[in-house]
Amino acid sequence: MAETPDQKLLRLLSRLQAQEAQNRLLRLSDRDLAISMLYLDEMQRNLVLSLLGNKKRERVEQEQRYVSRLRLTYSQYRVVIDRVNRYLEHGGQTGLSSYIRPRRL
Repeated sequence: MAETPDQKLLRLLSRLQAQEAQNRLLRLSDRDLAISMLYLDEMQRNLVLSLLGNKKRERVEQEQRYVSRLRLTYSQYRVVIDRVNRYLEHGGQTGLSSYIRPRRL
């Protein structure tokens, strides 16, 4: 069975040393990180959040509350998490930009 994007995120983070994982996560935008964790269960989200410093964790949790109210499509989620996974996979050597266009009701 194919690996889901969120499983890949967890796998990539688990293969990094804690300090390197933290450094790479700190360079991601709070919103991209929050969107990347949309489909993680609570235990998995807490695992990712535990890699962050207190201030970054607070900002990401705030973004998670905001993102949960957005009507993001799965394709929008995939764009973000695929970009985050590429960034983590290639040692932070890829450029990141973040923009999600809100859907109209």
